[in-house]
Amino acid sequence: MSSDEIDITEKGVQMTPRKKSPVSKTAKSSKSSKTSKSSKTAKSSKAKSGKSKSAKAKSSKSAKPKSPTKVSFHQECPVDEYEDDIFELYRRREVLHSISSLYLKQMNFMEPQNRPVLVGWIIEVCEATHIQQKTLHLTIHLLDKFLSLTPNITKPKLQLAGIGCLLIAVKFEGTYPISTSDLVYITDNTYTVKELKEMEILILKVLKYDICTPTSIDFSARYAEVLKLNKTQKDAMDYILDSSLMSINSYCFPYSFKAALAIFYILKKEKCTAEIVKKAEILTKYSCRSSQEYFKIVDVWLKNNREVKEKYSKLKYSNVGRELSFLKSKK
Repeated sequence: MSSDEIDITEKGVQMTPRKKSPVSKTAKSSKSSKTSKSSKTAKSSKAKSGKSKSAKAKSSKSAKPKSPTKVSFHQECPVDEYEDDIFELYRRREVLHSISSLYLKQMNFMEPQNRPVLVGWIIEVCEATHIQQKTLHLTIHLLDKFLSLTPNITKPKLQLAGIGCLLIAVKFEGTYPISTSDLVYITDNTYTVKELKEMEILILKVLKYDICTPTSIDFSARYAEVLKLNKTQKDAMDYILDSSLMSINSYCFPYSFKAALAIFYILKKEKCTAEIVKKAEILTKYSCRSSQEYFKIVDVWLKNNREVKEKYSKLKYSNVGRELSFLKSKK
């Protein structure tokens, strides 16, 4: 039933709306005061939130970005703790992998100029194909070691042995591989891919798969880092060591001594202080005074090095191959 009142008259049924009960003024005022208070609190809360947001935005703009925390490599991998032991192991292994000084005399077909020509060609190939210096030195070591153990190899197979050793060194030490077809192409297709693979297997069998050996670059890298050599001095040291590869009798010297000899040669030419020389002697475990008698050998290395000189007569190697004034330090 509706809350309205129903009247029955002659005209019919009519509905009259019911009168609303009067609301007191105090009730209305209390309601309005409550609504006004709630609106004021809402406005004040909005204002506060707006102020806090603006303050946060200002603080975020004014605050400098936090620099990332620097983590030292030696904290994650403390190599320094074992560095002396590592290089002591290198010294023992270079003795185990030493090459007989009589191996060239045992090879009847090998003439004095054959080896420098082959090594010079390998240096040019490594430079053209952007092969690392450490890979180059490992290649020459494997080549000399293989030839010393196989004196019956024929002269036509000499270049094949050279690229076979290069292929093994690239696989073991290189940053990216070089295909056998590319190596065959470099030889002007003198050999086939099958012959190259057969030579690779033969070299590994003769060496008994023991190809992990330190080279002069392993020692020179540490010497340069500890002595804090500049780029020109490092390039000069690499220039001397690469030139030593061309020498017939360079394999007679231990790799650690060749690296030390290059360091002493540079320090002597630049007339460094006795303190630096003493530090180099402690580091290399060789005497600078006793090494001076071998400086004439270094002079010979730097004369008979046409391919190496061309390589180091470039700007990226500080032009150290152009003249002997490369030994002047450039900072």
